[in-house]
Amino acid sequence: MHAGYYLFFAGLFAMVLVERLVRAAAAAARLPDRSTWPAAPRLACGVLQQWWTMATLTFFGAAFNRRGWSETLQVWVAVENYGFWLLALPGGGAALMLL
Repeated sequence: MHAGYYLFFAGLFAMVLVERLVRAAAAAARLPDRSTWPAAPRLACGVLQQWWTMATLTFFGAAFNRRGWSETLQVWVAVENYGFWLLALPGGGAALMLL
């Protein structure tokens, strides 16, 4: 097994945790279910969610493709570690809401 495989699956695990944290924060804030929203905000939210998923998955997918620690870190530094910011921003905001 290459180190990049572990980094990729650790990234997927972190993505799932952030998604659950955001859902828990929305439930704690008693936000209405998204299915009851008007069409335009619901569509915008869906597009944003899909963009977040694909951008974060692409970031962590680089680790799977590069396989080694040093090659993966070189790729992540080249894109300024944006995947970690994509995890931190919604995850951090949701964690603050739950405090």
